[in-house]
Amino acid sequence: STQSRSSAASDVYKRQHPTRAEILRRLLCAPASVSDLVQEGLASSTGTAYHHLNELSSAGWIAKSKSGAFEIRPARVIPLMTIITAVEAH
Repeated sequence: STQSRSSAASDVYKRQHPTRAEILRRLLCAPASVSDLVQEGLASSTGTAYHHLNELSSAGWIAKSKSGAFEIRPARVIPLMTIITAVEAH
C-alpha cells in the first residue's frame, strides 16, 4: 500500500546519516555547490561534503547540474517532501 511504502521510506530517511538528511533538506530549497554546503556548516570539509553527496547520488536522490551545483532529482522531490513530512509528524 502507499502508506506502507511511505512508512518504509520514512524509516530509511530516519536511519540515514543526519548530515545527509540535512543536505537533502537544504537541496530542496535550492541547488548548492560543495563550497556552499561547507560555508553553511552542513559539512565540516569539502572531503566530507563530497563523501555525503556521492552517497546521495549513488542512492539516486541527487544529481550534479551543468553548472556544477548539486540538486534533488526532479522525480525525487515529492517523495522526499512526503518522507520529511512523515518524519516530522512523529
